[in-house]
Formats: sequence, C-alpha cells, structure tokens
Amino acid sequence: HRQFLDACYSQGHFIASGPKEPRTGGVILAKGMTRIELESLIKEDPFHRAGVAHYEITEFTPVKHAQGFERYI
Repeated sequence: HRQFLDACYSQGHFIASGPKEPRTGGVILAKGMTRIELESLIKEDPFHRAGVAHYEITEFTPVKHAQGFERYI
C-alpha cells in the first residue's frame, strides 16, 4: 500500500494522505484527474485488491485556500 501511495505521489496524483482519528480509516487528497480515472487508480491499491479497504470518493471545488496552495489545485 505504501509503495502504491509513493508511486501516486511521484506521478503527481496525490497531495496528502494519512490516518483518521480515531483510527477508522484514512484520507487521501488527490488532484488532476477525473472521477473515472481516480476510480481506476484506486483499483491498483493493494488494500483495495485484498478487500481490506473501502474507498468513498468525495469531490469538491476549493473556493478558499491558504496562500501558496494554488500550485495544488
């Protein structure tokens, strides 16, 4: 799973990721792809392939952001 994440960061797909608190799962911020492309990418995650992770995609359009964040959107 971590190699999958590393590859996605290297390819510029992911901005940030980490566990939720309490430890009920995790969050990944992705960019630069359609929902269909992201769904296809997620299928490559070993956690998804092993059936140990369920993904819920929430799309949003940032209208306010911290200074310097422009490069991520």
